[in-house]
Amino acid sequence: PVQRTVWSLQDARDMLQRLIGENFDWVPLDTYLAQYLQSPDDRVTVMASSFASSLELVRQGQVELRQTLAFGPLLMRRRKTDGQKPGGAR
Repeated sequence: PVQRTVWSLQDARDMLQRLIGENFDWVPLDTYLAQYLQSPDDRVTVMASSFASSLELVRQGQVELRQTLAFGPLLMRRRKTDGQKPGGAR
């Protein structure tokens, strides 16, 4: 039997929070995950767990997601709150 590596939702959420940091610019989700998408065997679990975790982070009000084109990249950024200044150019 083939043993698969599976990312838990908690692991994916922790990784996304660390990778996004305080970035207020829109960045494609797969850009954040590029180093983890190298292995075809891991790609499916990394993307699935990260997508589900990103939805949880949106629900918690920590990040924003947007997709401007059907089948286009999923863009993500840290959610701005009152008193926060965006980092970098938009």
